Amino acid sequence: MKLKDYNLLLLLMLSAFSMLAQQQISGTITNQNGETLSDVGVYDTVKGLITKSDANGNFNFETEKATLDLTFFNYEYQVLEQTVSSTEAKNLKIILLPLSETTLSEVEITVRKAKLFSLKQLADVEETAIYAGKKQKWF
Repeated sequence: MKLKDYNLLLLLMLSAFSMLAQQQISGTITNQNGETLSDVGVYDTVKGLITKSDANGNFNFETEKATLDLTFFNYEYQVLEQTVSSTEAKNLKIILLPLSETTLSEVEITVRKAKLFSLKQLADVEETAIYAGKKQKWF
C-alpha cells in the first residue's frame, strides 16, 4: 500500500471512533396533566446548562459521557434530578410536578433557593476568563 492509502485508512478509523463517542439524548418534558412545558432548563450537575426545551417541550443534545446527572428546572415546577444512561436515553419522558404552596415548609424553600443559586452560578463560572480578577499595575 502507498502512503496515501494508509492516510486514508487512518482518517476513516478516526472519524468512525469520533462518531461512536457521541451519544444523543432527547426527550419530552410535560406536567402531570400531559401538557408540554417550554423553556425548561436541562442542566448537567457538573457542566451546567446544556439546553432548554422548545415550545413543544422537546429537548435534544449530544454527550460523550456514559452516565449523566441531569437536573430539570422551571420556576413554576419542582426541580427534578435524574441520573441518565446515555446508551438508553433516546426518548426520555420527563414529568415535572407543580409547586404546592400549601405543603412547603421553610426548610424546603431554603433548599430550593440553594439549588437555584447553585444552578445559576454554574453558568457564570464557565464564562469567566482566567485573567478576570487580575489587577494590572501601571508604572
